[in-house]
Amino acid sequence: MKKKNLAIIFALLLPALSHADVATVMKVSKNKNEKNVLHYKVQYDKSSCEFTSGVYAEWKMDEEEGQWKPLSESMNLIKKPLWPNSLQVSGTELQFVTPAMEDFQQKKILSSSDIRLKVEFGTENGCSISNETEVRGQIINVIELKSNLGFLGGVNSVIVRGRTLDGRWYEETFKP
Repeated sequence: MKKKNLAIIFALLLPALSHADVATVMKVSKNKNEKNVLHYKVQYDKSSCEFTSGVYAEWKMDEEEGQWKPLSESMNLIKKPLWPNSLQVSGTELQFVTPAMEDFQQKKILSSSDIRLKVEFGTENGCSISNETEVRGQIINVIELKSNLGFLGGVNSVIVRGRTLDGRWYEETFKP
């Protein structure tokens, strides 16, 4: 069998042999270049529902049809405030924080600067990943943070979208 055929067969079989999967745990966007959305992601073992990596970030350039670009390839001015710093609490729990989230806490947008991630067995033997973020004293599974920037690039407002612990939709706009 030719090497090329073996490579194709291996590429097709690899996903079936791997127990790892990737999930977006939160999205961050802004009103300028709003089709470029930053996805905070984790890898997890879908057989044990345990995290296999810390949080990392990738841009989806032109969200609907675009290509992925690692945050590490961004200019330092963009990368530095968004870079996730992860702390593994256990196999099923992670925490991460970014300098931007610390800034949001100082501006009273978030009650806490850290995002707590949990993975557990969900329905139909799949894994369910959620995050817990404290917003004005309430725990929210934050799906998206969207910053509305002013003319000079300062943050005019931040929209927090997500779900409460009982599953209700949550959306609130904060003006720092």
